[in-house]
Amino acid sequence: MGNFFFIKPALTALEEGRSVRFGIFILMWVIAIAVVIGGIVQWIDSWNFVSGQDAAGVIGVIIFQLIFLLLLYLIFQILVIRASDVLNVEAFDNEFTVIPVMSVLARTVGELLAVVWIFLGIGGLIVFWFSGYAPYSTDFGLFGILGGSGFKGGVLALVAGIVQAFVTIVIAYFWAEVIILGLKWYLHMKRVRHIADGYEKPAPVGATAGPEGPKPEDKGGEEKKE
Repeated sequence: MGNFFFIKPALTALEEGRSVRFGIFILMWVIAIAVVIGGIVQWIDSWNFVSGQDAAGVIGVIIFQLIFLLLLYLIFQILVIRASDVLNVEAFDNEFTVIPVMSVLARTVGELLAVVWIFLGIGGLIVFWFSGYAPYSTDFGLFGILGGSGFKGGVLALVAGIVQAFVTIVIAYFWAEVIILGLKWYLHMKRVRHIADGYEKPAPVGATAGPEGPKPEDKGGEEKKE
């Protein structure tokens, strides 16, 4: 019968979290490679913005393109490093193997979004200063609220990018810590209940000899012995 249920080892691995962690590890590597490939394609297409630009605009697009390559490199690093963290995540308890992974993923999402916000801020600064407009939509987040163009628009874009990156990191790390804190609290309460359930309560007072001496039945037992 044991040989018939050949899928049991796979189910056990899933329950213990090994397969889940390894699957997420592979998925994050796939995403990292896909982001780099897609980013390079987008990087090549973005050179079309050079056409129709004056000398300052061309310099702005070139600097923007270099920063975009740096963004791809940072995203790739974050995904690869966090993928390794997922694979080697601390096991708090055999019953909870995926929750710590969710904490790592929460940090990862926050870090990726923060890097993108900073890129949009710096890229907006450079392109606004050199070209007078941004090669991407700014109708989102603080970019749409602050608005602006030229020198002022570049400064506002940088400020908006930094602020939104900071807020994103704080929120993501907060949720990551809440996840771990909730898990640790539950495990702590579980240990407390286990200790309380295993605590040996003192025997009733009548079952032991008090200051008056042994109980009558104990005395009778001694007399019988004599």
